[in-house]
Amino acid sequence: MGVEISIIIPVFEQWEFVPDLLDCLYAQSYPMDKVEVLLVDNGSREISVPDNLRDNIRILHCKTRGAYAARNWGVQHSRGEWLVFTDADCLPSKSWLGEIATLACSKERGDVFIAGRVDSVNKEDPSAYEIFDMVRGIPQEHYVRRGYAATANLSVPRSLIKRIGGFNERLFSGGDAEFCRRATQKDFRLVYTDAAVVAHRTRASWNAIATKARRVKGGQLTCKSRGHKLWVYIRTLLSPGITSVRLFRNRRFPFKYRFIASFVYLRVWGVELLELLRVSFGCEPERR
Repeated sequence: MGVEISIIIPVFEQWEFVPDLLDCLYAQSYPMDKVEVLLVDNGSREISVPDNLRDNIRILHCKTRGAYAARNWGVQHSRGEWLVFTDADCLPSKSWLGEIATLACSKERGDVFIAGRVDSVNKEDPSAYEIFDMVRGIPQEHYVRRGYAATANLSVPRSLIKRIGGFNERLFSGGDAEFCRRATQKDFRLVYTDAAVVAHRTRASWNAIATKARRVKGGQLTCKSRGHKLWVYIRTLLSPGITSVRLFRNRRFPFKYRFIASFVYLRVWGVELLELLRVSFGCEPERR
């Protein structure tokens, strides 16, 4: 039977998460004989290949740095009519692929691409940094209303790639938003589904939180116009009043969690300001 879905997963220094991810894929309700899984290593210092790899799983090696380059490399070597993107630190629900396939088949072929829900993984006694990452989360439905989606849970038909090309490999962050907006400009419609769910691991340490903050801020400045960079400078300076308020108003979480998340963000804001200056003076952006 031919491949209908190609799952493309970039991996950079996160091979310890891959076994749990594969267990979630093995448990899918969708028939896996119609699926191929491409794990695209992006220059990890050490690769730990799981023992229980099935025949439909391939490991590729992308020499060009960056997760968007790795995704493009996976696309080039894939065979599926639908390309499904997620990350190594994600845990798809059992019905994830089935929900994506149902929505893909119910729409006119070639004119839609699909963003699914991303939930943070909750721990019984989370640290302050895990609470911050949980409350901030990946608000996929909010992103879709603004015209883009995170590649933690994004599915596109191959016809879309053929029409607009792949991800911008010069970006280390923000390439998913740029890709989605380029697709909608070519009359593809981005649709959101609450039923196709992946869980995303929360970052457990300050180093992990700060590294992401640097990567995102650097990505906002890379390969952008002067007007966009000016907007980034202004938005960053105003961010404590905007982001802290948004975190505090997230009523999905108790008051204590919202307070902790808002407080942690003030420290994150300091990292963003320093990265803004560092990249503005020509230093290389963070890629991790």
